[in-house]
Amino acid sequence: MKHLSMLVVLLLVFGMISSVQSTNLIAAKKEVDVEKAILRVREIFDIPVNFDKVDTDIYEDEIIINWGYKDSESDEYIRAVVTKDGVITSYNAFLEADGVKIKLSGAKNRAKKLLNKIYGNKDFEFYELYLTGSRDNYRITYGLKIKDIPVYGAAFSMEYSKNTGNLTSYDLNANAKFISNANIKNFKPKKTKSEAYDAILTDKEMVLILKKLDEKYHPYYALKNDKPIVDANTLDLIKQENEYDGVYKAEEAARDSTPKLSPAEKKEIDKIKGLKSAKEAEAKVRNLFNIPKSFKLANSSLISNDKSRYIYQMSLSNDDNIKYASIDAMDLMPISYHEYSGENKVKADEAKSLAKSEEFLKKIGIKDHKLYQTNSSKYGANFLFMRDLNGYLVEDDTISFSYEGDRLVSFNYNRILDKIEYPSKKIEAKDVKNLFKRDDKLELFIYPVASYDELTGARKLKEFKLVYSFNYRAELLDAVTGKFMADLGEDELFKPTGDTKLDINEIVELGAGVASNKSYQDPFSYEDLLKSYSKLNWGYIDKDPKYIIKRYDGLKYLKDVDLKKSIKAEEMAKILVILKHDFNDDSLKDEFFLKLDGVSKGYNGYVAIARSLGWNNNQAWNKEITVEEALLALQRLY
Repeated sequence: MKHLSMLVVLLLVFGMISSVQSTNLIAAKKEVDVEKAILRVREIFDIPVNFDKVDTDIYEDEIIINWGYKDSESDEYIRAVVTKDGVITSYNAFLEADGVKIKLSGAKNRAKKLLNKIYGNKDFEFYELYLTGSRDNYRITYGLKIKDIPVYGAAFSMEYSKNTGNLTSYDLNANAKFISNANIKNFKPKKTKSEAYDAILTDKEMVLILKKLDEKYHPYYALKNDKPIVDANTLDLIKQENEYDGVYKAEEAARDSTPKLSPAEKKEIDKIKGLKSAKEAEAKVRNLFNIPKSFKLANSSLISNDKSRYIYQMSLSNDDNIKYASIDAMDLMPISYHEYSGENKVKADEAKSLAKSEEFLKKIGIKDHKLYQTNSSKYGANFLFMRDLNGYLVEDDTISFSYEGDRLVSFNYNRILDKIEYPSKKIEAKDVKNLFKRDDKLELFIYPVASYDELTGARKLKEFKLVYSFNYRAELLDAVTGKFMADLGEDELFKPTGDTKLDINEIVELGAGVASNKSYQDPFSYEDLLKSYSKLNWGYIDKDPKYIIKRYDGLKYLKDVDLKKSIKAEEMAKILVILKHDFNDDSLKDEFFLKLDGVSKGYNGYVAIARSLGWNNNQAWNKEITVEEALLALQRLY
């Protein structure tokens, strides 16, 4: 539930929308018009005419056009992807031509002009989803509204060079592509938001889970379907097509045996003498997964996993296929199984596959796992079971099955053997519905309903629907406090109050700020820094900034620091250099750098790098830094 350009990811996974009227939007099959595609891209992006090398890759549904130079010394190029219907889905350019430096406001103006140039004749309204920036580029992502209703998951992203003002990339996702040539008329939902809430928030859809946060388990109420979408006209829950491609490619290297054992190796051998043998493990795997004798054992390794359990990893193969499996060496509980899928043309039978999964669980003696999610399509079926612990589903103790047609192609068991302790819930299930019914939770969307062809890999638009969906993915309600996880911390940082003498508007507009109300002249804290870094790099803010410390080995020395404490300028320089270059906390030795005045021992190298990157601090380096100076540092070093 985290990471990666979060706002766009959230939109992409939200859900599906209710019935806008169905239209004949899918054009008849036709050949891609190469000339028209080239002229379309040239018109939109003003491509220079001096490129002397052009090549094209033509597919059934799209064309890829590459512009470049025959001269191998030049690295300049342009690449564009255009669908058969003339929708430009991707544009990437590397141009060395000089240009004019731009600020964020300039990049935003250029992005809006580009979208208006492409869609000027459409009744589209673009709104800003999120902004990110790096030392060299701005990336701006827009969502789309039609008749004031957002299009579910549609995202248009543009990246501009700070130094030249050139557009370096333009991309739109699948939902944006579907909508580009659509002609959607006025429509209104027949059902109210309150009715949609009642359709989604049923006992069948609401579950109580145990989630591990900061090494402790805590109970939450969650929606069983983490992408609930309900038709705004019929209140039918919309089932999304599975995009699982059915191919699992694993590689395992054979391990060489060592003829002589060192004392340490001998000690290890003695320690594992009580384990099951490799032959027993192989026999168990063959029996559980019905592996024919024609499959010969290609490799078997005994390893210790991160849970201090020993497991056998093995691969078995014949002339046509290979199967991978792992099994616990202590009790022969299966851990994983995967095989190559090949070309599958057998339609999936969800009921039969589910029955096979339940029978398998009985076979291995699992009685405490309940079916949590089903995700199926025409040719595949996927099931996720979670451990039921006294009525709580344990999020990290899961068993999954994936089928192609009637054949099991993947099995995974994430197993928790340690005792799980957690506080008891205080919020009863009967009270959860009313807590979920908040105006800011459910939203109306236009939803492009698409199918996924597992044989060709193509997503095909079927129709548009008008739908209600939650605007948070996998919304969690604390079963002890009754508060939503999303409400436990600030979704956005505060903009500092007062005036600033420094030019730091850009970094503030990109999302950096302070975790609580402060002025520009107040001290900047560790929490302010870590949350600002989270916002700038991933587009969202970690609720607990200690997660960032855990994520980077070089920041482990901060694990016991009071994050509310004010930070010194030299400490901020060190943290930013560690984050930027993935250093360890002791990577830079003072003796290899010229001694800088006013810098404490152990910080000289980090401060030297920060200065070389453009941050020359006006304050003493070993003194607390103000919000104003800290934001300037972020702007210079980010």
